[in-house]
Amino acid sequence: MTLNEKIEVMIAFRDKKILQFKGRHCDEKWQVTTNPSWNWSEYTYRIMPEPRVIYVNEYEGMHTAYDKKEKAIQNGGDIVRCGIKYIEVIE
Repeated sequence: MTLNEKIEVMIAFRDKKILQFKGRHCDEKWQVTTNPSWNWSEYTYRIMPEPRVIYVNEYEGMHTAYDKKEKAIQNGGDIVRCGIKYIEVIE
């Protein structure tokens, strides 16, 4: 991480954003931390990403995804289901 990226994470912590960390030298999952040690040589830190939201139109045999519900509705056409909201699960 660059110095500016580290500063951005630390400012986010000050501003009460949720942080995550994982070991730099192993393949582990991101974990939430409420009290980071700021050990940059052993851990990587990040601001917990916000889950993405998409809207999907279902057609016979296919699906089309949109970033806004209005776009999904606008592009409805010959549709089975319109504007189904999906929220990403972040682990």
